[in-house]
Amino acid sequence: MKLEALIEQLNDLNLTDSNKKSKRAIERVVVLLKEVQSSKISEEEKQAIGERLNEQLPILADAERPIKSLRLMKQILRRDFGFSSPEYYLVAGVGLGIAFGNVLGITASFGMGIEVALGMMSGSLIGLITGLTIGAIIDRQRWKEGRVLKSL
Repeated sequence: MKLEALIEQLNDLNLTDSNKKSKRAIERVVVLLKEVQSSKISEEEKQAIGERLNEQLPILADAERPIKSLRLMKQILRRDFGFSSPEYYLVAGVGLGIAFGNVLGITASFGMGIEVALGMMSGSLIGLITGLTIGAIIDRQRWKEGRVLKSL
């Protein structure tokens, strides 16, 4: 199923639904699908995304669980198709870099007292710089591939 048809079905579902939470969730999914539609990925992959998300349409139509279905569709786009939000890897890289840097700094510092504190500070700085660099490189690569969705 093409993404255009899925967007039309969701818009029709949104017109007939009276639940505010469900309407809001459907609107978010429509925005997300329009962003996928305008991304740089191939038409075959866009069709595969449409078919995979069409399987989740009955769950979205269930008025009791609109937020869960929105979360599930986002998870499918992240896990199965490799999409990410802007600066996702940058934030993850900073956190992992600082944690790794702290461990490295504590391990590298010998003795007690001020050496441990200095080791943690220098390790955190090294980890921060490393995490920022690696995260920025991966994020830039994802942007070039068209795998970053602002509404994800």
